[in-house]
Amino acid sequence: MKLPKSWLVLWCSLQLHTAEARNSFGISSRSNNSAPPYRESLLSLHKSLVDFNSTSGTEAVVGQFLIDYLTERGFVAERQILPTSDPDTPRFNVVAWPSSRSSNSSKVVVTSHIDTVPPYIPYSRTGPDPPAAETVIAGRGTVDAKGSVASQVSFLETYVTKIKFWDS
Repeated sequence: MKLPKSWLVLWCSLQLHTAEARNSFGISSRSNNSAPPYRESLLSLHKSLVDFNSTSGTEAVVGQFLIDYLTERGFVAERQILPTSDPDTPRFNVVAWPSSRSSNSSKVVVTSHIDTVPPYIPYSRTGPDPPAAETVIAGRGTVDAKGSVASQVSFLETYVTKIKFWDS
């Protein structure tokens, strides 16, 4: 199959930008056999998030866990209360920012959700240790969206001090 020249240009540009981003964030090139330095903390946070049953309407406990987690790691984190029809079931967004900032106003927002659909399916991981391509991680929310939250938080923990636009 022959691809249009524009695809080749796009692919080359993407490779260049990926390399530039890796360099600007201080990410060294690694062989496929070496793990990134944040792998264990990412997997641990991911497991912790999925271990919570957070079907819609019951996500307050995992939300509080996330606030505690972020606070322990140097972020300011607070609840943004949401209206609810059941006063016994609090619902809130977690809003957090680096403690070096004076407020939560920013040009960059990382967003996701932590509630899941029923039924609750507990976390499980099968395959080699350390994880490899054949590792299977399962459980409600592992991909949508607790996997996203774990990845976003891990990125911010690792690179927030290296991102120049964060404080602009």
